[in-house]
Amino acid sequence: MITVICGLVDAVCFIGLGGVFAEMMTGNLLLMAFLIGTGSVLGDATRYAPALVAFIDGALLGGACCAARRSYASAGWALPSNG
Repeated sequence: MITVICGLVDAVCFIGLGGVFAEMMTGNLLLMAFLIGTGSVLGDATRYAPALVAFIDGALLGGACCAARRSYASAGWALPSNG
């Protein structure tokens, strides 16, 4: 079920955003590399930049949150349970 939903979201976003994937950063990197590799103007490849920047920002923020949680736990602070 999740595969179908994610595929649907990617298909709709790919069409709606003019050829940019919402979930699949590998696809965005691949399409951007094809544009750059074929000698296309770099301006064509920059349409993938907002999605890639948002992905990198989210990954960095998630990593910082995990690191902060570990440092609080190692310092003996009480953390809310996940359940």
